[in-house]
Amino acid sequence: VQANLNKSIGRKEKNARSLLELVKQTSSNEEMIPNLWELLRNQFIFSDKSRLAIMEERAALRAAIKHAPLLLTKTKIKLGFPQLITKLISFVQYGVTNDIETDTLELIIRLLGDLITEERTVKLSGKMQTTLDHLHATDMALVLMCDPKITSDDHFFITLINFSNQLLEGGNRNVQRTFYNFFTRIPSSENFFRKIASILSSEIDFVGNVINQKQRILRHRNSQKREVYKESWDRIELVLRLLQQMTEGHNLELQNYLRQQANSRLNHDLVALTVKLLGVHATYMCATSYDIISQCLETLTEFVQGPCHENQIAIIEAKFLETASVILNLDEFGMDHINNRREIDFPKRQASVVRGSFYSGAETENNRAYEVVKRDTMEGWMIARLKSKCTTTLISLLESRDDSITKLRMMRSINMETLKTNLYKLYFKYKLQYGGEYVAKAFGVQDDDPTAPDFDHTKNEVIIETGFNIFFLINIFIECDHSEADSELLQQFNDIEELVHDLKPEYNFLRDNFLTQVGVLGYDILKSGASYISAKIRPKKSRRATEMESNTLRFETEEDKRRIFQEAYKFFQRNSAHIEIVRGEILEKVYFFQQPHCHYLKKELKRDFHDNVRRVSQKSKVTDLLTAAPELIEKMEIEYKLKMWFRRNGVLKLLDKHFKLFKDISFFLAIMINIFVLYSFRRDGGPRLFQEFNAGISEEATARLFEILGTIHVSCTSFYVIMLLIKSCPFYTKKAWKIGAMSEDQEAEMQLPVKKSGCLLWCKRFCYAVYYIISDSMIFYHLLYLFFSVLGLFVDAFFYAFHLFDVLVRYE
Repeated sequence: VQANLNKSIGRKEKNARSLLELVKQTSSNEEMIPNLWELLRNQFIFSDKSRLAIMEERAALRAAIKHAPLLLTKTKIKLGFPQLITKLISFVQYGVTNDIETDTLELIIRLLGDLITEERTVKLSGKMQTTLDHLHATDMALVLMCDPKITSDDHFFITLINFSNQLLEGGNRNVQRTFYNFFTRIPSSENFFRKIASILSSEIDFVGNVINQKQRILRHRNSQKREVYKESWDRIELVLRLLQQMTEGHNLELQNYLRQQANSRLNHDLVALTVKLLGVHATYMCATSYDIISQCLETLTEFVQGPCHENQIAIIEAKFLETASVILNLDEFGMDHINNRREIDFPKRQASVVRGSFYSGAETENNRAYEVVKRDTMEGWMIARLKSKCTTTLISLLESRDDSITKLRMMRSINMETLKTNLYKLYFKYKLQYGGEYVAKAFGVQDDDPTAPDFDHTKNEVIIETGFNIFFLINIFIECDHSEADSELLQQFNDIEELVHDLKPEYNFLRDNFLTQVGVLGYDILKSGASYISAKIRPKKSRRATEMESNTLRFETEEDKRRIFQEAYKFFQRNSAHIEIVRGEILEKVYFFQQPHCHYLKKELKRDFHDNVRRVSQKSKVTDLLTAAPELIEKMEIEYKLKMWFRRNGVLKLLDKHFKLFKDISFFLAIMINIFVLYSFRRDGGPRLFQEFNAGISEEATARLFEILGTIHVSCTSFYVIMLLIKSCPFYTKKAWKIGAMSEDQEAEMQLPVKKSGCLLWCKRFCYAVYYIISDSMIFYHLLYLFFSVLGLFVDAFFYAFHLFDVLVRYE
């Protein structure tokens, strides 16, 4: 029988039916039945089909609850959705006192949470959160979490934490207000903070022992399969997420209350505990701790954003800056290791702490544990994401702070050389990844799912937002008051100021000059031809070879580092900006990066906005800006996408870059033609005007000259108008499509036939698109410009007089 069982397993036919048959065959063999029963049980509790069946069953139960009135229409029971939810909440709240099975209570709580998560949009999810809050679901969760009968180790307590996260998701203000009112008015809320502090403290003590960390790693590796009917959560991550959600949206009241509970007998500083938890996990910096470290950084960022000055000081006092220095000194690119193997050596400060427990009577076991932890190294994309979140937290700590002491303290902990190294290495990898172009696809890579089959590890090592954060930090440090700095810091300031002193952006006044544009066009043509020939002759490197080259990158000399850093600094400077705002009595400079499409705001759009904005008051100007912003952003995005499309082809890229030059050529040709018309004009067979300048030029030669110049003028004008339509039509077509969609909804309400509605819809969209295109004054003007150019070529040269209006358009 055992042989048959092994054979069945080997053929991957281990399913419920085959196991039942084996049970029948071995009914007389009592020793085999428990083993077979265990296998049969595992078929259900680890089966994907069982998981899907449970999900479908829960979805059906949610649908029944949401549509309870419809299901009970034929009965005498009058029970709406709010009444049913209220009864379920009351049942759970008093179920603990009445000794109801916790599995049943957990099922109801998960069901209530699913009502929130199943909503497809943030708006609908927020509406369901508010509905459940009004029905006292938040109060129920808080009362149970504060119940002394429910300990912090109970799975039921973690289920309540998860449900609270679902209620607070997105920083729901109504739910946050309920939390704050409960904390400040109910004395038993002290139990909540005691339990949360106990969970964090237990984790800190557990992780502080390297042997425990080894057990966590091994347990994590063996936790691939779990029962389908059980929810698997990481307790620490859920608690940290709850603290983050409480303070999300700059909730200053809860930010301060999590640090100091004024209405409680005992205070539990959850801000300091979070920093301490981050520090002990950062001591090992292993892959198993990545999720917790990441969540700690997100939670700390929410603790201070707004800003909350008290939490800023508390986090710095809790030695967060030392942990941040450890994170920023990690190398996500593997530039210092062979074959891209990232073995992270513990810094000396941590090594003494970690190894301090090794040689105290358990040397062999501790050493083995240390080796397991050391081999569990983070991948490059993990380090890159931690650096991104860490730099965001650092900038949040400096938000709205006018004192130089905090900035100088941060500089002492995070050496300027560390920031410089991170900046030029990230920029160099960015150039390899994206060819040095500033592109939109470089943003948001930290949101990619690492479990996805197409997850690109190399791409996710380059997070451009981290580069901007480091650039902002460098500028903040440069601009702070140096009077209280010691000699070491002054030397750092002098070194960095020397590097960036001559890197201020300069405007090239000759770039719009006509002759300069002609010269640049010729240079680009030669450059494109040389690049094409070089690409044909030189063999193309494989992607693997390029990756190997980047991974073995070495900056041999200080001059190489200096050059790359200056290039990186200019790149981030060119693509960022800052504004100065008055917050309270402090004038604060706020840095931000510009999205790639922001570089494609046309001068015509800026001029048109400035000409039409209402300047009656500051409020009217801001209102007009907010009204015009969506359309301006959409035009910039379309212009950017067209630029990216043109860049795929060398010829199109060249024409797109210099298409305005053809308009300038048309303008100068129009002036020349009008001068020739003036000089060659005669009336009723009389002599030409300025006869002395026309000696030797026959009428045939003059007509031929007009024909040549007119042909060139029509060609240049046609090309410019075509490019203008290509750049403008997508926006107006999209705008017409939106109008058409609105019309489609109206026609659906009018119950028009589908075919007729479809035909009318397409006709409307087309008419709207044509109308919007013609309504654009510049497009209409240039269409007339082309029309009179054709008339001047084929009818009479006097029609070129229309083109002199271009002087008014160019030089208002």
